[in-house]
Amino acid sequence: TERGDIQFNNEWMFRFHKMDFCILISKGLPPINGQNFMKNNSDKIIFHATTTGYGGTILEPYVMPYIERLDKLKEFCDNGFPINQVVVRVDPIISTKKGVSLAKNVIQYAYNLGFHRFRYSFIDMYPHVRARFIQNNVPIPIQDTSLAKVMFDEFENKYGEKICFESCAENTKHKVGCISKKDVEILKQTNI
Repeated sequence: TERGDIQFNNEWMFRFHKMDFCILISKGLPPINGQNFMKNNSDKIIFHATTTGYGGTILEPYVMPYIERLDKLKEFCDNGFPINQVVVRVDPIISTKKGVSLAKNVIQYAYNLGFHRFRYSFIDMYPHVRARFIQNNVPIPIQDTSLAKVMFDEFENKYGEKICFESCAENTKHKVGCISKKDVEILKQTNI
């Protein structure tokens, strides 16, 4: 994400040979040449696939709905990219009843497709985000992160160690930083 989203900018491919590994973060898949590059170099890539229950709504109008997003992601994995190197980024979570319900739908649908690793982030009410809410007559949410905690606990109780939750910076038990121990373990197994 430092140089633009991979679905719109392929500059990362030209710098790839200078990197030991790459964590790609995107709200979509790159064009076919980028997808093939990812498959051919998967031993050095972890893909964070940003997915939101708000795709296609006034809050995320340019992001595809989560079912379409996850189906395309599954197809990408079925065609050669290792599913264990995909992290479904549930972002943003608006920690209200509706927001948590949408996040739960995303996680359950992704889990049913075979994705078991999730990274999440709660919405940050930056000035441009707040302005989008106001412009669209959407009330500014009063977040209650305890609602999301209950959801995470439910998934962990149901699936145990089969499901993995992580967060870069949220003040939760899932906080692991931007590169997690799991990323390092996966990349070590691929000889990095």
